[in-house]
Amino acid sequence: MTERMPPTLEHPTDRLWAAFDRDVSHRARLPIFAGVPPQLMDDVMFIAMARSRPAVRLLARTPDIMRNLSHQTITVTERCVGHVRGPIQWGETITAWGSGVGVNDVFICGTPRRDFDVAENRLLVWLLRRLVAAGRRTTTSDAAALFPADEVARVHEQGREAQRLLSHPSLRGITVRKPDGRELRLIRKSRHLTTYSPALKLAERVNSPFAGMDARMFTVQATIEHHRVILMLLDAVRAHGYAIPQLSVRGDFIVSGQLRYRNPFIMVDRRLSAESGLFFGSTRIVTDTDARAGADVGGDAVVIGSPEEAVAFVEAALGASRTPVTTPVGVAQSASGLVQLPGSYSS
Repeated sequence: MTERMPPTLEHPTDRLWAAFDRDVSHRARLPIFAGVPPQLMDDVMFIAMARSRPAVRLLARTPDIMRNLSHQTITVTERCVGHVRGPIQWGETITAWGSGVGVNDVFICGTPRRDFDVAENRLLVWLLRRLVAAGRRTTTSDAAALFPADEVARVHEQGREAQRLLSHPSLRGITVRKPDGRELRLIRKSRHLTTYSPALKLAERVNSPFAGMDARMFTVQATIEHHRVILMLLDAVRAHGYAIPQLSVRGDFIVSGQLRYRNPFIMVDRRLSAESGLFFGSTRIVTDTDARAGADVGGDAVVIGSPEEAVAFVEAALGASRTPVTTPVGVAQSASGLVQLPGSYSS
């Protein structure tokens, strides 16, 4: 009999992904959370950014942006013979006259020209370059196998389109680099904000390319069961009146109070400790799925497969660690055992 999955909004992977502290980057949380190999994360971030809606919208709007490119007027020194194309730079002109005979018709002028190397266009070119790189990585990286085939094909085509747009003469001389925070603030305050808003929205997705349900595509059923048990434990802790800190990353683990988790399918290398799995305090937690699959449960591990078992375990764990210290009125205690002031965490 096939197990009935919960509604979309109650999917355990989606709920846990939304429970992360926003300051925790997607690059840091995804390998530990879903088991994505760390060595593929650069390529995963590129492809995920390119498959997002802001990327599609930017490519669709780029032709309109290029018809209204932001620019500034600069003065370029130009050697004019027999004519004048701007204000004469008399110091340089007299020097030129004194450099030889028969050059009295030479004038050094300050010629005004349009310069497209401004912050708005640097942002546009940088994003188009990333889309080109993402398209190339769909054929050269193993990360492409983690995404649906139709999306990989679309990202590849978008890379070719971005390369075509970059060949426009107005974009050829623009510096290719990521705009810093000051330049991004200038873009948001400029009169060209409406024109370049698709680029700004895509720039926000570069470091956070995954939407609410995107993390689910990287998880196998065993990982979903881990996430389900994590939610059972957190709900049981919350039911006892403890505040639940937002999920964060400490070292090699996802942490919330006494709960620690690292996907056991992650590749262990020199950067990671050998210990993986789900822990509450010092106790190892194993799901029913892992136990049936023949996982090494160990003598001190606890198997949890239902909310009732999670509640019973949390009652025993918190009861054993509870101290007789009296907590002042109006002050809660966090799941980590530390005294928590009102408003310190949002449950």
